[in-house]
Amino acid sequence: MTDERRTNPARRAAVRIGGQTIGPGRPVYVVAEAGVNHDGDAERALRLVDIAAQAGADAVKFQVFQADRLASSCAETAGYQKQTGARSQRDMLQRLELGDDALARVRQRCQARGLELLATPFGVEDVDRLLALRVPAIKIASTDLNNLPLLERAVATDLPLIVSTGAARRTEILDAVERFRRWQATPRLILLHCVSCYPTPLEAANLRAIRSLHELSGVPCGFSDHTISTQTGAWAVAAGACVLEKHFTYDRTASGPDHAMSL
Repeated sequence: MTDERRTNPARRAAVRIGGQTIGPGRPVYVVAEAGVNHDGDAERALRLVDIAAQAGADAVKFQVFQADRLASSCAETAGYQKQTGARSQRDMLQRLELGDDALARVRQRCQARGLELLATPFGVEDVDRLLALRVPAIKIASTDLNNLPLLERAVATDLPLIVSTGAARRTEILDAVERFRRWQATPRLILLHCVSCYPTPLEAANLRAIRSLHELSGVPCGFSDHTISTQTGAWAVAAGACVLEKHFTYDRTASGPDHAMSL
């Protein structure tokens, strides 16, 4: 062990998810982000698990939510979601939900294919659904960096936490890190640099922020990649990323909010 690793806690930071230890100097943890690219269809969700396994990912990640709790009937879709033809955010999300039975099938397929199942909960109740699936970690979306009820429930699980920081100011990230320290959760915390632009232009990826985020927090950091490039991940690793999260799909021309920005 070098003198720097002895004296600098940030250099020693590591988090274990399933059978893999994640941190500087260790193999990069690759998360294949299925998200909602299953279109609400359980069979397509299983197909996405198979695709992720064939690609050699360490984990496949989905999004778990209840549309009626997450969006009002009058909330408009975002610009990049207009092509779905949905009347509202709630209408779109209702089409993209996976029920508990479907998620249980996804978990079984992940076990059969040797993948970890990860998921992003969008409500306190959704955390309990993830616990029923026995996920090895919980992913928090950028939009919930300041969602205290959700964060407190996630921290209370004692599971590792992967938290995205898209659109957050430096002060908001500092505040979040301090909260996790108060909750004694930093030993199991991973932060992801993220640009909340879909898709993200290469010139806006700002990969230097990965190292800055690590220096700011002292925890392992990675990149939630919303570019459509196949090279950005390698550049992110060169910039210090310990985790790579990338959207993928079965068909980039399919109708849905995220297919066009996925691999």
